[in-house]
Amino acid sequence: MAGLLRPRAVVEQIHNVYDDKHLLSFRARRLVAVSQMLRTTIEESYPHTRGRIRVIANGVPGHARPRFECDRLRGPARVIGVGRLAHQKNPLVFIDIIRGIETRHPGAVRGHWIGDGPLADQFDNAVRDAGLTQIVTREAWRDRAATISEIAQSDVLLLPSRWEGMPIVVLEALSVGTPVLSTPTSELASAVAAAGCGGLFTGVDSGVTALAGRLALDSVSRARERRAAHEYWARWHDVTALVDQWEAVYQDA
Repeated sequence: MAGLLRPRAVVEQIHNVYDDKHLLSFRARRLVAVSQMLRTTIEESYPHTRGRIRVIANGVPGHARPRFECDRLRGPARVIGVGRLAHQKNPLVFIDIIRGIETRHPGAVRGHWIGDGPLADQFDNAVRDAGLTQIVTREAWRDRAATISEIAQSDVLLLPSRWEGMPIVVLEALSVGTPVLSTPTSELASAVAAAGCGGLFTGVDSGVTALAGRLALDSVSRARERRAAHEYWARWHDVTALVDQWEAVYQDA
């Protein structure tokens, strides 16, 4: 009975901030944020958390063997987007960027989005209205293994989100050596760009320019970028390397 009544260690992991839940949020004795940027934001919005937040990055396991070959692009480049079709993910920008590339370089790219949500009809209608039904495709969802396999076969993951914490889909892309183009919405996006395995864009025009630049890369540069993506994941986000950090948090809780 004494064992059943003993308080259990509770650790709260924080992926995003929701300003409408001040009475319920961040009350555990130990708090873990997925990035330094997120910790700073939380401490500013919730002063009672100061001194109680530790940063441990998200991690994912290794999956398929990364693709590092240096073959030149044969046929259209494959651009993938993954996520819920909702306001946060800003999926219509994905369509606009693909349309911009198709206008500049007809036939140079194919876009594919995996995900469903409240903007699904709007997404599908925008593809049709833009005349891109042969260029941009979508499927509701796949299981995780199939989605990661699709990411691994793509030339770039395009993430147009309005905000993010530390998006798992980016880590999964890096784990299989797929570079990432992202809006500068998280600490991870800037780190990925600095590590040489992706780039940043702030809107449709800069997204088109960034993606066009990737299409112009030679085979050696593309292979170097894929290796950099995988190496960045292995150094910072391989889930097996984070176990000790999590054990230390629970021991202290």
